[in-house]
Amino acid sequence: MFEIGDYDKTTNNISFGYGGFQGARGSNNGGDWFVENIMEELDNPGEFFFDKKTSQLYLYHNGTGAPPASATVVVPQKQVLVNVSGTQFKPVTDVSLVGITYSGAAYTYMEPHGVPSAGDWALDRYGAIFLQGTEGAMISGCSIERVDGNGVMVSGYNRNATMKHNEISYVGGNAFAACEPPQYRCLLGCILLKDDSDSIQFNLI
Repeated sequence: MFEIGDYDKTTNNISFGYGGFQGARGSNNGGDWFVENIMEELDNPGEFFFDKKTSQLYLYHNGTGAPPASATVVVPQKQVLVNVSGTQFKPVTDVSLVGITYSGAAYTYMEPHGVPSAGDWALDRYGAIFLQGTEGAMISGCSIERVDGNGVMVSGYNRNATMKHNEISYVGGNAFAACEPPQYRCLLGCILLKDDSDSIQFNLI
């Protein structure tokens, strides 16, 4: 993913700017690509355009007639909704998040990524719930929905972290991810953990 660096109206040439680090491999053949936040492309229900100069939001209502007066528009501002951070030598202990709904975290795909396996994928060290330097943390019976990054990031030193009976839906990244910076070694999605004391089980994804 890239930001658009420049658009030449004379030649219809688009130059890409910042980005391109979300995967470890590229392609010389090209392929399908998509753009967002272009006023001229606002032509389908559910799409939106935000004009940074005027701070106006244009939304193509996904329904018949005008939006109801009770309609709400959520504009995520925070990439991390809960940050539980300590150190290996001074950990945060016995924090429990139980029966809470977390929703509306901002996207993270333009943040720096690491390449854990030196393969064809990369990972950003963010999550709607971020754990680092913890012991005995528990996330249980929670709902994590409509977050534009990872649901839960278990980063660096954590011991006896338990994630169970949660429901994860509509996430932009992994439901659960575990990584050990700065090398980003030994992790993956919602299956592998860095330490045998940590547990992910009985979650609905």
